[in-house]
Amino acid sequence: MGQSAAETVAEIEQIRDRLDGEIHELQERMPAAVVAGKRIVGIAVSGGVAGSLFWMLVRRRRKRKRAKSGVSLGDGKTFTAEIRLIPS
Repeated sequence: MGQSAAETVAEIEQIRDRLDGEIHELQERMPAAVVAGKRIVGIAVSGGVAGSLFWMLVRRRRKRKRAKSGVSLGDGKTFTAEIRLIPS
């Protein structure tokens, strides 16, 4: 245990530099196919999220439009009134 604070800090910096070098080396070794695969997965996931949000907004607008077009009963249900002037 008898290390001083300066020795501990120096050891931490050495370990940090070594780990940074190892990470950099691993990134350089990573094949281009893996990088491209990660990019494709990211595009697919973000496209799925964007598509889901789009359809949620479409459904919300349709629901509001239907609610405005009918007569409300007060309990969340709506109906459309139909008045016939000429008997059938």
